Order: sequence, then C-alpha cells, then structure tokens
Amino acid sequence: MVCLSSVVFNDRDFEDFLDAKVDLAFEDSYTMREHSKEEMQGRISDEALHEIMAQGDKQRATGDVVKSRLDFGDVERTEIMDRAAIAFKKAGIIQPDQDLRISGTGNYRENCYMGWHTNRASGGTRIYCNRADQEGKSGLRYFYEGYSTHTRVMLDDIGWSFRIFKVDHVNPFWHSVFSYCNRISLGFRILEKGECREQKH
Repeated sequence: MVCLSSVVFNDRDFEDFLDAKVDLAFEDSYTMREHSKEEMQGRISDEALHEIMAQGDKQRATGDVVKSRLDFGDVERTEIMDRAAIAFKKAGIIQPDQDLRISGTGNYRENCYMGWHTNRASGGTRIYCNRADQEGKSGLRYFYEGYSTHTRVMLDDIGWSFRIFKVDHVNPFWHSVFSYCNRISLGFRILEKGECREQKH
C-alpha cells in the first residue's frame, strides 16, 4: 500500500506551465453554492466521517462538495498529461512505461471543501498537484480504514505541493479537502502499461 506522502519535486518550468494552464482554464461552477465556514468544518469533521462510515457508504457522500471545477479543452488536457508524464518520469515518480490521466480538478475558494470520500470504485495510485496562496490554510484530512486509529491532516504549502497516494478497494482511503484560502487542485491517475487515457475513471 502506498500511504499518503508528499513528493519531493523541484521543477520550476513544470510549475510555471501548470500556472499558465490553470489560470486560463474555464471555471465550471457546477458545485458552487452559498456556503459557510461552519458548514465546511462540519462536513470534514470526524463526526461526519463516522456518520458516513456507519451508513455503509464506502465510496463518497454524494453532493457533499462546494468548489468549482477547471475545464480544459481536449488539446490542453493532452498537453497537460504529456508534460506531467515527462516531468514525473524525469523525477522518478512514475516509471518509464507508465502514463497519466487527469482524474480530477478543483478551484477551492475561501471555505470551500470536498466532504469525505474514497474514490475506491476507480482504484489505483494518484498524484495530486495543489496550489495554495497561503501557507497552512488548506489541505487534506485523511483516514486509512483498516490501518488508521485516528484521522490525520496534511497541510498545503504556499505555491505548489505534490502528493501521492493509493486508492484501495479493500481498505478504503477516506479523505476530505478544506480551504480557508484560494486553492487549485489538479489530480492524475497513474496508468499502467496498456491502460488507455480515454478510459472512464
């Protein structure tokens, strides 16, 4: 099992490339609505996690999210995946015969969040690239069912942070996202040899 970890990754050219792409992306506000800090804190709390787990929902709390999504055109998506694969292979984060598929995007403004979920229906290893405009004001709360005894928090640095984790069907990786600042999230699923980028995730 690949536990959640920060990735030591220093590639200023790639970060500049990501900055340019996300800043020009179309922002789809499909899950943006009126919300509050109190709502966010309640939905990412230990109590909310225990409630969802008690209901037997091993996937996610449907609709439990307040954020915008970044939409890229087909050309931009391909360019982002190509550049990310080159950068992560160069850094030894993925293997030469592996590839990447964009698995999720998010634009989290102040007090935006994504509630507890596992994504276990589409297992595999993920790399998430997060950009925050304040130090320690956003991050990930997480809990490995079957391994953890309590929830943990991993805070974002200012600028870009890179994380890797495995989505396990047998032992779900519960996680939620919170932001007290402006936070961009761009996720990739690592594809093994023979897997197609266009496959549904």
